[in-house]
Amino acid sequence: MIRVTSNSVLVVPPFECAWLCEELRFKQPGEGCVTFEARADNDVTVVFKEESGSRHYRTDSGRHYTVVLGSHRNKRMRIEVDGQPVVDVPGTAVSSTQFERYWIDIRQGVITVGKGDPGQAVVYQWTDAQPNCGVQYVGLSSWDKFVGYRNIRVLPTLHSVSAPSADQSIRFPLAQSGFGQFLNNNDLADVHFTVGSAGTIVHAHRVILAGCCPAYAQQLEAVGPEGAIALPAAKAEDLIHLLKYVYLGAVTVQKGQLSRLEDLGATFGLTALQERIATAQEAPESDKVELRHGERAGCHAAEDAMLAPLPLMTDRLLSFLDTGQWADVALCVAGQGEVVRAHRVVLSAWSAPMCRMFTNGMQESRTLAVTIHDTSAAALQALVRFMYCGRLALPGEDSEGSLLLPLLVLADRYQVRALRGAAAARILELANQDSACAILQVAAALPGCEALQRACEETCATCLEYLISPPSPEFLELDYASVAAILQHPQLSLTSEERVLDAVLLWGARGSGLATWQAVAAAVRDSGAGAVFRERFDAVEQLLPLVHFPIMAPAVLQQLWPASLVAALPCLQELVREALQYQGLDQDVSAQHRRSYQALDVDMASRAVKPQHGNLRFQRRLYSYKELLYICDGDTHGVCHFAGTSYGQHPWMNPVVARRLTVTPSSPPSRYTDGKLIVSRNYTCTSYAGPCYEDGHLTAWWKIDLGEEHQLMCNYYTLRQDGSANFLRTWKLQGSLDGGTWTDLRVHSDEATLSSPGQYGSWPISGPTAALPFRMFRVLLTGPSTSKSKPWNLCLCYVELYGYFR
Repeated sequence: MIRVTSNSVLVVPPFECAWLCEELRFKQPGEGCVTFEARADNDVTVVFKEESGSRHYRTDSGRHYTVVLGSHRNKRMRIEVDGQPVVDVPGTAVSSTQFERYWIDIRQGVITVGKGDPGQAVVYQWTDAQPNCGVQYVGLSSWDKFVGYRNIRVLPTLHSVSAPSADQSIRFPLAQSGFGQFLNNNDLADVHFTVGSAGTIVHAHRVILAGCCPAYAQQLEAVGPEGAIALPAAKAEDLIHLLKYVYLGAVTVQKGQLSRLEDLGATFGLTALQERIATAQEAPESDKVELRHGERAGCHAAEDAMLAPLPLMTDRLLSFLDTGQWADVALCVAGQGEVVRAHRVVLSAWSAPMCRMFTNGMQESRTLAVTIHDTSAAALQALVRFMYCGRLALPGEDSEGSLLLPLLVLADRYQVRALRGAAAARILELANQDSACAILQVAAALPGCEALQRACEETCATCLEYLISPPSPEFLELDYASVAAILQHPQLSLTSEERVLDAVLLWGARGSGLATWQAVAAAVRDSGAGAVFRERFDAVEQLLPLVHFPIMAPAVLQQLWPASLVAALPCLQELVREALQYQGLDQDVSAQHRRSYQALDVDMASRAVKPQHGNLRFQRRLYSYKELLYICDGDTHGVCHFAGTSYGQHPWMNPVVARRLTVTPSSPPSRYTDGKLIVSRNYTCTSYAGPCYEDGHLTAWWKIDLGEEHQLMCNYYTLRQDGSANFLRTWKLQGSLDGGTWTDLRVHSDEATLSSPGQYGSWPISGPTAALPFRMFRVLLTGPSTSKSKPWNLCLCYVELYGYFR
């Protein structure tokens, strides 16, 4: 957790979250206001949780609210509940050039967002039907760009914040919709009450009334074609109150009206209302009484939020759907005929497009049938059944969820947001490396599916090696934005940077039977870049900077530079030129390649390009590696100790004994030459590897093999002298993938760090080699030690390695 002062600036890196300290949490759970100034290109993200989260909060469990200002490329504002979007509206752009002040107030599920001083300039207000009253901790986060925060304060909740206007208030899942819009509305009404001696007309809908009042269904069935029911003894005001309870789930009445309303409830058989009235009459005296139905036991809040507060019985609604009783529209699928008969008022309550279709004089409002194109009968049936029960139920034969994607598209087309969220959540549960690309194609095109889109991007990033070996058709059909998001994802997992280049070029060439960048290069040589990449030529040039060429294996760069592909893509030429200069490959290449590199104007004595601060191309990519960070000499954070814990699963035991790694000396094992001692964490008086000849030179070494399934990008290492005075002075740390070819990671010459028995020495590893993964490492003695009698004994009792491990 972080501490901030009034003048401190907090910069949050992409995809990370900084949690404020204990002093800056809400004093009262569920109530508080956070104010801050922010500057960003997009996605100023504030997270509210019951407990402090991790740096990557999106992987945390637990309930939380998230408010995102400037989402969708700085065009929209979004509110999420437990990772699911509940508000997604235009506006609230953030500034990338100056800090601007914002405030977010939370009070028992009422989230108010404003710009400027706290309590002023309300931008949006939303009420959670199921408030999370436990949120206390505040996290400041980002998406794909750095976000700067300053002047951060946490205040008590602002009780005087103005309520939102009607067009701003949103209750998940619907805005400006639901059954309430049809209260005493002639639109789609099929029954009319003439009330009192004056014959006041009150409009209603039989399917809704019968869904709440089973005992009144017989009277509704007896209504003739005119659909009129006389209530001469009732008052219109009381009937409106009863209908408010039915259509809205709540009504406020004068206490003196309760007895009349109770009698009217008895007439309709609305027992739920009668029970609420009986409870209200026992309450303390007050002028007005609120009668609220509340939620049904066992309600699924995420999917059933519209129906839950109403006294509607979903089993009865479903029975009206199944029997077609009082249905007033037939839904058909183009080419398949009628699929289901339904009730327009139910469809319109969930879907704003359908509401406009049935009430705004469109052709569908004057006909009894609607034909829907580009969908399946099964998807349409699932959509309609959701509208009648508020829950997503797939046919029994659809255990693999093949219906979910078409249903997601259909829910988005008709703006059934609750179904869109439920389908996206179910898809997320079933998504895997085989389906992620196909799902991503759909999710990227639909608003409100950001959580699904990001999850699929992460899945694609973690299994990209699988997706391009060989390239799957679904990956090749992804759009540019999706590919760019995958390549920039922090969970990107590939065996080498060369595979990132493969992914870019294979996507650009749409596969075409190609499997590697070398095959693409050959196609470019034969046919030209324009013929190979066609309309994706510009997109490929925009994606190539996402490849970290400076940390690419030297052999790949040596092979890449002379290829015709480099000459055909100006951007690639500049990137490879930069990488070659950074790595200084001219020192170690053949004469033929040296002549090619002369054109680069490279300083032949040393590397001419230094890493640019903040440039991701010069940074190691984490892939799927675990960071093992050096803290101090003899700590327990290195790879040898980690292997001894079975990679974090069990208490430590010697990793050689546990067969998690192998330690080999340059001389035959003996009492004082034992690999177990090198990783035992115990001080040993005498421990050495004896001399041997290698390539005609006298040397000695200790070698650590992590095993064929593991690799380490080493950026730090530690040695410990044994109890002797035989101190090494000239040596190397080397890494290898196969034990035959070794790469120097750090070279020591006349190094006097180790100068007393039992002393530790630790050194960082920098440069391109720190970004290369190796399976094997060895400490290689390249010059005599300080001993006069045994100068080629390598006397060490401890070796530890640090970096990024997988």
